[in-house]
Amino acid sequence: MNLPDSAIEFLDGFRGLYRDPETRLKAFGMLEPHCDSLPLIHVHCFYKHDPDIPEPDPEEVHEDLRARVSDRLNFQIPVEELSFHKVRKVAPTKTMFCITFRLPMEVAIAEQ
Repeated sequence: MNLPDSAIEFLDGFRGLYRDPETRLKAFGMLEPHCDSLPLIHVHCFYKHDPDIPEPDPEEVHEDLRARVSDRLNFQIPVEELSFHKVRKVAPTKTMFCITFRLPMEVAIAEQ
């Protein structure tokens, strides 16, 4: 999702994507798909920091982005399940990232 300013806001659209057994059967050929057969999501976003403080460490940035993704998915996804790619700096205090992760099964079959 290459809408860096708002892409994270659309992640809740993945909740319950495969909650219907018939949909799972059509998509995966089985009622209980393997976790590694679920979609891989690439979401672009911005990280902005206060210009009056030094740029935060990558761990702090990753945790902030993880929390934003988790909030929209309504599921606490571990930081280890996310891959962060720093795309580019668009301003001195604003960096674009691409976060890649496999759609968690709990989100895929959740009630909307």
